[in-house]
Amino acid sequence: MVLNLTINRMKKSNLHLFLISIITLLFICSNSYSQTFEEFKKQEQLKFQAYTQQQQKEINQLKIEFAEYIQKRDKEWIEYLQKEWKNFSVYKGDRVPANPKPVIVPEYSPIEDKPEPVTPPRIMPEETPDLILPLPVPKIVKPNRKPIEEKEKSVSQKIKFYSNELDIEYDPFISDFHLTHITNTSISKFWQEMSKVNYSLTIERLLQAKTKFNLNDYGYYKLVSEFAKKVYTTDNNTERLLTWFLLVRSGLGARAAMHERKVLLLLPIKQHVYENRYLKIDGKKYYIFPESKVSSIYTYEKDYQESDNLLDYSISKSINLSDNETEKQLTFSFKNETHSLTVKYNPDIVDFLTEYPKMELDVYLNAATSVQVKESIALALKPLIDNLNEVEATNLILRFVQLAFDYKTDPEQFGYEKYFFVEETLFYPFSDCEDRSILFSYLVRELIGLKVVALEYPGHVSTAVCFASPPDGNYLIYKNEKYVVADPTYVYAPVGIAMNKYKELSPKIHAVKNDKANKITEDIGWDFAEKNGLHKGTNSGNSKILADGSVLLTGYYKGTVNWGTSLLKSSNDKLNCMVAKINSGKIPVWARNIDATGNVVGLCIEETLNDNIVVAGVYSGTLNIDNKQISATEGKADLFMASFTKEGNFRWINHARLDTLPQISSISFSTVFNDSGKCEETSYVNYLDDDLRKGLIITAEGKIIYSGQINELLALTGVNETKEFASYSSFAEISNILQSEIDKLINQNIDSSIAGLLAAIHLVKNLGYNLSGKQIQQLFDKSNPEFKNTYSNVYETIGKINSIENNSGIIKLKVNNGRNLKLGKIKISDESTLSVAELPDGNVKLEILSGIQVGKMVVWYDLNYIKTNASEGDLLFDYDTDHAQAWVNIKNDLLY
Repeated sequence: MVLNLTINRMKKSNLHLFLISIITLLFICSNSYSQTFEEFKKQEQLKFQAYTQQQQKEINQLKIEFAEYIQKRDKEWIEYLQKEWKNFSVYKGDRVPANPKPVIVPEYSPIEDKPEPVTPPRIMPEETPDLILPLPVPKIVKPNRKPIEEKEKSVSQKIKFYSNELDIEYDPFISDFHLTHITNTSISKFWQEMSKVNYSLTIERLLQAKTKFNLNDYGYYKLVSEFAKKVYTTDNNTERLLTWFLLVRSGLGARAAMHERKVLLLLPIKQHVYENRYLKIDGKKYYIFPESKVSSIYTYEKDYQESDNLLDYSISKSINLSDNETEKQLTFSFKNETHSLTVKYNPDIVDFLTEYPKMELDVYLNAATSVQVKESIALALKPLIDNLNEVEATNLILRFVQLAFDYKTDPEQFGYEKYFFVEETLFYPFSDCEDRSILFSYLVRELIGLKVVALEYPGHVSTAVCFASPPDGNYLIYKNEKYVVADPTYVYAPVGIAMNKYKELSPKIHAVKNDKANKITEDIGWDFAEKNGLHKGTNSGNSKILADGSVLLTGYYKGTVNWGTSLLKSSNDKLNCMVAKINSGKIPVWARNIDATGNVVGLCIEETLNDNIVVAGVYSGTLNIDNKQISATEGKADLFMASFTKEGNFRWINHARLDTLPQISSISFSTVFNDSGKCEETSYVNYLDDDLRKGLIITAEGKIIYSGQINELLALTGVNETKEFASYSSFAEISNILQSEIDKLINQNIDSSIAGLLAAIHLVKNLGYNLSGKQIQQLFDKSNPEFKNTYSNVYETIGKINSIENNSGIIKLKVNNGRNLKLGKIKISDESTLSVAELPDGNVKLEILSGIQVGKMVVWYDLNYIKTNASEGDLLFDYDTDHAQAWVNIKNDLLY
């Protein structure tokens, strides 16, 4: 049987100990039933046995379908590779723009401690060319590898990846193939032979490392290349073919190429790469690796998958190679006061970035930093600006960048042009105007949350900042907003002063992504919404800022909501979806209700290219809006897509038919709708794709794409929860239930330090009761009396929990009589919410919907999610808009 990918055609530190304690409590209940523990245990064993049997049946069927699909696809691909390849001309790599810069950094006079003459501002031209950030390119999941063959033998290859020693499992037959000559036939044969081995095991391990280190596509390419070099240490051609094979099987659009007796790699990179030769196929640039001085090259014309799987070399997430750090002292003066700061950077990240291809300026302007840079800079500078207004805070940061770093042009320092990532500016002894603009832009966005653009002139790069109350000075208008010049290279120049040489010039304006500023605006909208009864169903994509400053919101509510002139009332006691708009003054404009016989939760909202609105959400039962109904199969959940006009008038609603899929946790999917509401395609793979850009995307062609994972959708629908679960008044019986689950997990080789946590989380999925902190303390007093003395701070804080509520997958914490709870580096606000998704390997993911932060002193970051690694006893904490991450071992880091 061949897998049909289109469903429409288918017929079938103490940092975290407190949080751990909270999670562990979620399963406990206080209602009284007469059922005994033994009866409960017997019932649940029977239920679990039937559930696991059904799941295994569905998993086995999926494996058969995917294996057959991949086998058919490989046969076609092998035949295609055997055909005649074409000769393509190679273009020389473009050089990094080398505009002459001043050898000596200019200084502004008079300096700040002298009276400054009042001069009329020089106004820059309002019409300026800009470099707008491109729309995100969605990655649509497509099956590209066969299921892992569990029974096959494997060996382990040690590789060094910066300061990390990795053991990558692989099928020993992978190392048996050697090319004797280079032809398209021999390359086709290589693919054929590699496709017979258990290659999916290796890809699984490589992708796990990619996730662990939070790598982008460049980092993953480096990781795969290092593995291939170890497998074929003396055979460069076969090494490159193995890299190509593994990249393609990982869902990336790499191609193999030939030049004389060499195999080369062609990588279609989304961004522009300087000083690297490339060829063009169908308008796309394919960069040659390793760099070779060739004038032509042989390759083929189409990808393994018929989709544009470009490699994204942007650094949108905080790369997490290691905990290594190096300190640097930086000194500057501001308002006659000298400040000496200690900042930290990660030498592994510096090594990683030093090897990075030379990219376009926008990559550097929009790059995330390491955790070490992010947190040390915040701790150093935040206390200095917290009591300052926006302009003065920006002036302090501007003076920091102007004075704390020595100036030297790139040709003087390196002999060639080179842009710096923030980490490199901290590492190298000198920096020039581009580097300072990149650093300043990052600091203003990260620490103050203001919008910034970069200004590119002939021979100079500067910046401009958008203030709520703009000061006088040189400025420009960008997208109907006033941006005031702030030049990080013009020493002593405050905000509003541009170099005389550039005051009358029109710069190229580089848009800079500002997730921090957007989040501040969205959070203000959500603060208003939460107070009025609308709640988040997910922690990203749930709001959209429009050009006029108004905000679109979607999520869920229960009961009745007054939204300005709109009164929304749920038709049952389930969660209802709400779609709403508030204006820039946070005044309600309109609201719409979508209800269902089961839960219905809005997840993401976007604006389409023709100014309509589209909402994606999840539901169970029958969904209704304006007498239009869609239904999910009984006992299953589905994804809906709905569209409204900008005035809130209903346009259409449709569903993705995910309910035709086995609703097990190990499925990633993408669904494509057109602007008329037709579901054009839904594709899926039988594994979780952590690299998938989850959420709602509008493409440049106007297509509406939602990508996600089944397990996370199920967490919000309640369809897999037991509605009539036993609960107990006896503490002894509660302890028995928990201990029984813990014993089962330990017998499955789960690390004992995390078994209790997982046991509690497994049970919370099936319980919907309320509990107070005082009751929890009583349980500890009876079942674990040493806890009170061993973890006295945790024990005391638990008593401040008013209640824990589990409502159809949304868990709410009411704490401390409405005041925040704080312990160590965790802060929990009253009525914080989270959801729990079970993963296919027995681990869990806790998505924090609202109210839980990590940090210390004056620096706090929103927590995005927590993942467990049961075999190692680890927890992964993902936080802030750049998805900074920290791994914590329960036994070694917490239980001491």
